[in-house]
Amino acid sequence: MTAQQQNIEDFVKGRLPIPKCMDGDAYTVAGEALASDAMKEQTVYGMMFRTSPQDAPVMKGIALDDRIVLFGLTDYIRNHLTKPITMEDIDRTEAFMSTAHAFGGALPFDRTPWERVVIEYGGYLPIKIEALPEGSTFYPNEVPVQVTSLGDGFGEVAALIEAHMVGMVSNASVRVTLERHMLDRLKEYTREDNPDGTDAEILFAAQLMIHDFGMRASSASEESEVLGKAHLLVFPGTDTFNAAYQAWVQNGDRRVGSSVLALAHRTVQGHPTQKNAFHRMRAAAGSGGIGSYVADCYDFHTAVTNDLVPLALESSKTDKAIIVGRPDSGDYLENTLFMVTSAKESGLYRTQANGRYAMTTLSSIKGDSMNWTKITTVLNTLRDNNYSPVNCGIFGVGGWLRNAVNRDTLSVAYKLMAKGHDSEPVVKLADTKAKMSVPGPVYVLRSQAAHEPSVVMYNETGFAGTNTLQTFYDGAAQGNDKFKSPCLELFSTVQSRVLDGFDASPKFQCVLSDAIVGIQEATLAKYGRSMSDYKF
Repeated sequence: MTAQQQNIEDFVKGRLPIPKCMDGDAYTVAGEALASDAMKEQTVYGMMFRTSPQDAPVMKGIALDDRIVLFGLTDYIRNHLTKPITMEDIDRTEAFMSTAHAFGGALPFDRTPWERVVIEYGGYLPIKIEALPEGSTFYPNEVPVQVTSLGDGFGEVAALIEAHMVGMVSNASVRVTLERHMLDRLKEYTREDNPDGTDAEILFAAQLMIHDFGMRASSASEESEVLGKAHLLVFPGTDTFNAAYQAWVQNGDRRVGSSVLALAHRTVQGHPTQKNAFHRMRAAAGSGGIGSYVADCYDFHTAVTNDLVPLALESSKTDKAIIVGRPDSGDYLENTLFMVTSAKESGLYRTQANGRYAMTTLSSIKGDSMNWTKITTVLNTLRDNNYSPVNCGIFGVGGWLRNAVNRDTLSVAYKLMAKGHDSEPVVKLADTKAKMSVPGPVYVLRSQAAHEPSVVMYNETGFAGTNTLQTFYDGAAQGNDKFKSPCLELFSTVQSRVLDGFDASPKFQCVLSDAIVGIQEATLAKYGRSMSDYKF
């Protein structure tokens, strides 16, 4: 086989696999050479969200309290921990590390513990991952995910997963947290517009208002899948169908996300005329169906007046199909007012009990770089002009929901909590109080009777409640029993925690027990400091 043929053979195998023993950053891959004896024996790490949603700039005006929602851990385990390490992986890592240095010789890579992983654990990481159930509500400085190394000498293995796991879980959790708080704000608009509506009616109307346009904003398919599913935990409308498909599979092939037939600019431009494209859409959407008509290929106002209004008038007399106009450029607020004014002047409206106007067979979806500021500007302007803020169209949101969330949004960190066989607790002090870490190992208690969070506790007794950290992955278990039942929950089960559990949880909660604070204070005293020293 020639070199060219070998290159082709390698290329068509698809995505280049990364050996798990080096599937991290330089800190963790080479960390064995720097670790203390106690760190090598055993370690416990915890993931912490150190900033309250109400204090995150991107969530200003959206999140009004401390509640955070956990999501993304199952995807991390499924995507990154289900394939075992092989001896070939170790060889390839060693070869790579011999070249991955800037000055001073090869970066160190100790293959001995990894060979033990293959021999003693069948190539699966010797760690245990415990966490709150996916979709759970928790609070700043809690420990929703705790990772413990297993066996003797695998302490650094628990550090390896930081780069991928923290990235996936923090981004997914921040996304669902942002959207869950957004749902509450939209429910407020909906309740104000329909004060006599049932809770179910209010929720249904609010959930229709945000549609996910974000797939094209993602940098990779895995990102759009995980973030797209985070969206579906709160809002059912989506164009991110790779995420919708995964959620459907994870829900026993039962419906989770949905969309409508929609014209794209390319589709309109591919027809002889815009009118021809619109009529093709009208026929394809079917009797009584909903179709989204992108209307700014040539001139938005002309398209609404000459094409969409006549289609909606015809529909109002026949099958009541809904013609959804989509402006994708221009002044988003002026476009919105033009749509509702055109509907009212054409008789395509109804008057609500509160006297406000709602659109009927002509509606709209605003999708031109929408963000929370634009969304609330539209809603407030509609309300101020005697239109229903929630019955005159919805919002398609793409790039903002993708770009607004990241690890820094809620200052997510993965920190050492304990080391050695005796699980000696450790604390990183930092010069910013919020970045002081939590010692462990810990239990995260919930009071079952009151359905209220209790405390994060360290080796203590006397507290009411149950430890709600559940084992998701246990590398010491045999075969597929490594992957525990929390990884197999239906999507709808997680969704109910996000919707109902969030409502049932206190908005604010002090979570650290006195013993944990005592360990922090003792560590401060050891270095000649105290809590009163903190200015930040």
